[in-house]
Amino acid sequence: MNNYESQGAAANRSGKEFENHIASLLDSLDIAYDTQVPYKNLYGSDRARMDFYIPSKHLYIECKNQNVSGSVDEKIPFCIENLLGQVGEGNSMLVLGGAHFATQRGQDVYSWANKRVENTSCSVVLEDEFVVSIQNL
Repeated sequence: MNNYESQGAAANRSGKEFENHIASLLDSLDIAYDTQVPYKNLYGSDRARMDFYIPSKHLYIECKNQNVSGSVDEKIPFCIENLLGQVGEGNSMLVLGGAHFATQRGQDVYSWANKRVENTSCSVVLEDEFVVSIQNL
């Protein structure tokens, strides 16, 4: 029996575990939410799914987890553009989790993302900032 897990499978598992963690935090705050909410992405696909939607705050949330340097960095600009352009008049939030965002490269990505969303209804937060950010909305 082979216990090898491909990089893609490991990344998918890690991402799902991070989404479950964020769901647990929302549950602990007694905040109602929907998951995997359909929306039309910037390429016009109606198969896109937003990780969370909090109706009471009209807030869309996308989660990205990365433990090592890799492709999530390259997906963040696409994610931000979707959050900025596709969620209508609501607020949006990108939550970044994982050890990668404690590295210099991860901090550079986080800094770039925050500059990109300045003066918009979108915010970018690290996992440890999430609860306070949600409570302040």
